[in-house]
Amino acid sequence: MIRVRLFVGVLLLACLLGGSLGQTLPTVWDVQNREQYPSPRDDFAACGRSNYSWVCDPNRMFSREQVEELNTILDGIHKSSCPCGIRCPTSSTNDNGFIVILAVVENYSYRGGEEEFARWYREHKQTDARCGEDAVIFYDFSINRMTISTGLRNFQTLTDSITETIRAPYDAKIKSQNRDEVFEGLKGFLGVASKVYHGTYTPPGLKVWAHLLIAALASLGFIFMASILFCFCTSCKTFWGEKPAPALDEMPAEEELGKSAGRVPFYHIMPSGIKGDDGDNLIDPDVDSSPTAQEMPADDFAMMSKVAAGRKGRRV
Repeated sequence: MIRVRLFVGVLLLACLLGGSLGQTLPTVWDVQNREQYPSPRDDFAACGRSNYSWVCDPNRMFSREQVEELNTILDGIHKSSCPCGIRCPTSSTNDNGFIVILAVVENYSYRGGEEEFARWYREHKQTDARCGEDAVIFYDFSINRMTISTGLRNFQTLTDSITETIRAPYDAKIKSQNRDEVFEGLKGFLGVASKVYHGTYTPPGLKVWAHLLIAALASLGFIFMASILFCFCTSCKTFWGEKPAPALDEMPAEEELGKSAGRVPFYHIMPSGIKGDDGDNLIDPDVDSSPTAQEMPADDFAMMSKVAAGRKGRRV
């Protein structure tokens, strides 16, 4: 009786674990069976992991320790700043950064014309992305090739140019027939990619002073463009300290300008009998231009007074 119960218990346990640990996965993948390829986020046991992971190695091409090292790097990438703007969680963004999954197979057979596995896997199996911040790195040991499929937001950070630059030093190891060298190549590539995602990557040959110069030029350019924009939005002359032009109703009459300058306005006819040197002599319009009376001598004035007094019977 005890043996029967023990047998039933073992059978039930095998049935429960048969969906993950006991399932047989293909060693040669293709377009027909790729739906069976597990996700390290949903079916981590089938990926050879004991917990949620970023690495899926269903054919056990790497050792457990090697997978753990690779997963640590990818987990650090996910702890970068959230790149999705308003779609980022408001509570915390320490664990909502870029998503990078490493998918490894022993052999993938392309029949021709089908979609690349990396892109298919990212679009159909990867469901954690919010704004295209995800990437799938696919490695096929049968041809020693690494391919990458990125979402739009991820591609804006890990561009093709940067990918080629950071891959070049490790390309020989990535294409090696030795598994340990392949591991070292992937580890080196992912380590530099992590710096790219965290914004601490410095391209080869670009020194610190070059970064400072670029930052300074960018700041000056921003200030200049902001000044131009502000100048157009307000008044250019006011902005640069110049006195603005007077309004039309504040403009002095042309006749007053002529008077204040001591000149006759050009449309006034020169009075007859007055002639300047070249028609541009100064004339004060407020002074009476009529000829003054001729002054009378004192003796003539006294004589006229006596005559007038004699006529009226008065003595002077």
